[in-house]
Amino acid sequence: MTLDLASLRSVREFAEAFKARKLPLHILVCNAAVCTQPWSLTEDGLESTFQICHLGHFHLVQLLQDVLRHSAPARVVVVSSESHRFTDLVDTCGKVDLNLLSPPQKEYWSMLAYNRAKLCNILFSNELHRRMSPFGVTCNALHPGNMMYTSIHRSWWLMTLLFTFARPFTKSMQQGAATTVYCAVAPELEGIGGMYFNNCFRCLPSPQAQDTTAALSLWELSERLIQERSTPPSGALTL
Repeated sequence: MTLDLASLRSVREFAEAFKARKLPLHILVCNAAVCTQPWSLTEDGLESTFQICHLGHFHLVQLLQDVLRHSAPARVVVVSSESHRFTDLVDTCGKVDLNLLSPPQKEYWSMLAYNRAKLCNILFSNELHRRMSPFGVTCNALHPGNMMYTSIHRSWWLMTLLFTFARPFTKSMQQGAATTVYCAVAPELEGIGGMYFNNCFRCLPSPQAQDTTAALSLWELSERLIQERSTPPSGALTL
């Protein structure tokens, strides 16, 4: 099934198509990401790294939450990164700042955008678990490994060169997938969530990733962004 996380319309179409199949959903892995790509806006008017790595996944889970509940016990697994430790998202009032998540071109740095999106992943995972665990749906986040050679670096030749040199010393894709699979199927994690894993072991994420106020702020901001982009323009006719 085709899904373009850079398009909220595509996410909605995918969710409807999946629901039409009347299938259960016991495991949902939010894995897709982009990194070190040039600044660009999606068709929804948001910086692409932020939308692909976080908001598209957020909307997908939002649309499939009823299916997850009806399929309980179910698990959502969110692939983050240790890169989340090298950034912050909140303003002086403790609220998540949209200007940091979706900056104008002159304030954009691709690696920082990726770090921020990966911090979003953990905050989202924690808040999702808090909301869904009473219904038998758990959620955990994880770090798959450093500089694994995948196509994530394809947008910048320098990163491709660095990943190529690092390749003999990093995990294979199979090894990198191990923690994702562990979070998805390990019997000892049944009913357990709101955690962050690395190398199949639980570890503590950054202090801001553990901030429940920031997690709630990000959730509310994400809902508002989707609502604004799902509402017909003023004066438009709805049938």
